Amino acid sequence: MQITQTRLKQLIYEEIETSILSSIIKEEVDKILREKSGPLKSPTNNKTRPISNDIMSAILKVTDKKKVNEAPDDEEKQRKLIDDFLDDDQKKMIRNAVDKLGGGADAVVKVAKYLGVPLAIISGLVGGVGAGLYVSTPDTDTSTPTEFDQTELVDDTLVPSDIYGSAWADLEGEFAGLSNAEKMEKSWSQYDNIDTPRAPVTSQFQIFKYSHIPAGDITDNSILPLSGMHADDYYNYWNQKVQSNPSVELPLLKKLVFGDVGKWSGGSGKDANFKKADDGSNLLPPDWTVAYTVYADAVESKMFDLYDALETASPEEKEQIYDQLPNVNNDADFDKFMYDTLYSVGRSQ
Repeated sequence: MQITQTRLKQLIYEEIETSILSSIIKEEVDKILREKSGPLKSPTNNKTRPISNDIMSAILKVTDKKKVNEAPDDEEKQRKLIDDFLDDDQKKMIRNAVDKLGGGADAVVKVAKYLGVPLAIISGLVGGVGAGLYVSTPDTDTSTPTEFDQTELVDDTLVPSDIYGSAWADLEGEFAGLSNAEKMEKSWSQYDNIDTPRAPVTSQFQIFKYSHIPAGDITDNSILPLSGMHADDYYNYWNQKVQSNPSVELPLLKKLVFGDVGKWSGGSGKDANFKKADDGSNLLPPDWTVAYTVYADAVESKMFDLYDALETASPEEKEQIYDQLPNVNNDADFDKFMYDTLYSVGRSQ
């Protein structure tokens, strides 16, 4: 049977359209499944600590590998299909569009939405750009601020400018006419009279101690004073970011949570200094608690992925996995490794 060139093109376009639609649906379903439901998990112990870079690297290296004999997933097939029908000039145009929009994660999202192409495709074309980067909205306000504004109070690595203050916007009547500093102060009032235990972070200056708002005192609808977002929206933002590229984003989130804690100061609304806990320690905002919970949940999920991989692995494959994990040579070593790692993020096995 002969097929005309026109019909052949039509079949190819239909195949591309079907594949794109399937990928978009899968991406949206995965996004929904990754969204948080229910309260934040509270640590099961007060000895949480950041896991070492070596352990983090080993866990991600093992869990990010494809299973033996696993068929290429839809995303890989979609990437190849699109790649086959894009010439070098078209790829260059897409990369230039991302660059013109700032070159970060938000730029990738905008270009993907405009072209109607799955996010993974655009991200792949620009070489995975966007890991840990954000597009900052240019400051076009030439007026002289009378108080601290958003850019002075909040480090933009904690929340991108396009979603900053979304909860305040949703509750416009409650926050109408207030400056950002006043909105922060009002948001902090939700956390008055709460016990604030010590946070598992340190400073280069030993005299500084840090406390935090417990996860159990934060609900989905709690307003976070630093980001001006609802807690569930802030959780979902970071969770989707980590899930999109765990090998890059999870180490970056760990550094954000445990690294330079000074960027979490943000002030209590009056200034850019830390709010003080009752014992005089620096009080990390509830935004930090949410980010820490995303980190702990992601590590827990990766550990169970690792456990599942071992459950289905052949003896040879199991040995290969153990060779990549520090101080793990047998099942007993792995049990201890799993217990210690989960314990370090406040989770139980």
